[in-house]
Amino acid sequence: MRIAAIVATAGMLLTACTGGEPAVTSPVPQMLSPVPLGSVPALCSTADWETGAIDATGVSTDPLAGVRAGRHDCYDRIVFDIGGASLVGFSVRYVPQVAAVDSGAPVPVPGGAVLQVVVRAPAQDVSGKALAATGGDLIDPAHVANWDALRAARFAGSSADASTIAVGVRERLPFRVLSLLDPDRGTRRVVVDIAHRGSQ
Repeated sequence: MRIAAIVATAGMLLTACTGGEPAVTSPVPQMLSPVPLGSVPALCSTADWETGAIDATGVSTDPLAGVRAGRHDCYDRIVFDIGGASLVGFSVRYVPQVAAVDSGAPVPVPGGAVLQVVVRAPAQDVSGKALAATGGDLIDPAHVANWDALRAARFAGSSADASTIAVGVRERLPFRVLSLLDPDRGTRRVVVDIAHRGSQ
């Protein structure tokens, strides 16, 4: 009897709090568009990431229009925004140094290791200008100061069908590469995630 009274009292309180209708738990809405950079939930199992080269074929006539970076719980992310939706090839690998496309001179970057990122698209911003001078920073160094993995990203030049970027990394850390489509904007991005030390 006492338990029944408690249950009945709880039911009346619930009814009073919900305006006379039973409480309803709404399902979590399905995410239909890509999650913006910086709000992607961190996938903190990077055990299957590697340090070997990752390549994808294909050449896009859409330009490499911008470069940005984001910091996550167990990896640092660098994003290469393409100004169209077509598939774009890429090549990402650790190298002793990255050479400038036009002169062959080294493009130095801080860090204990260097990733050479080649995006198979010409580099120009929305106004049609080159993203930076050869050797110029594509990400503000102050923005990535004291990050766990990413140290710098500098432009190494562009040809008619490929752009090369030197990415400074703390040390030779595992990484992955993703090609993501933003259907709302009709653009694509190549994403390089570099694992933090000890996150494997």
